[in-house]
Amino acid sequence: MSIQSLNPGSTQKLTSSDTAVGLPSDTFVSEGKPICGCIILVEIAPIRCGLNVTPTQAGLGMKFEPGWTIVLQSNEEVKAFQYISAETGVAATLQYTPQYPIVRD
Repeated sequence: MSIQSLNPGSTQKLTSSDTAVGLPSDTFVSEGKPICGCIILVEIAPIRCGLNVTPTQAGLGMKFEPGWTIVLQSNEEVKAFQYISAETGVAATLQYTPQYPIVRD
């Protein structure tokens, strides 16, 4: 078996808050295939995010501005990703599209 291409899942609209959270775990598997990456577009307001760290509004984590795109390229990165609003009380919108492998024999 080999992965020939990626099959995008349904885009979901997520909202940031003053509490750091990860991506929705119900998207980590689709039709028995584990997620292998995702694309996230930041809209409305900035966020802070991190891998294997809990981002804070005090400055821990990478800051992404509206219009910037985040590309996670593995199952491990997707599961390790967390995000939070960069400023207290200012919510961002994230357009989140998971990707799954198309496996061929």
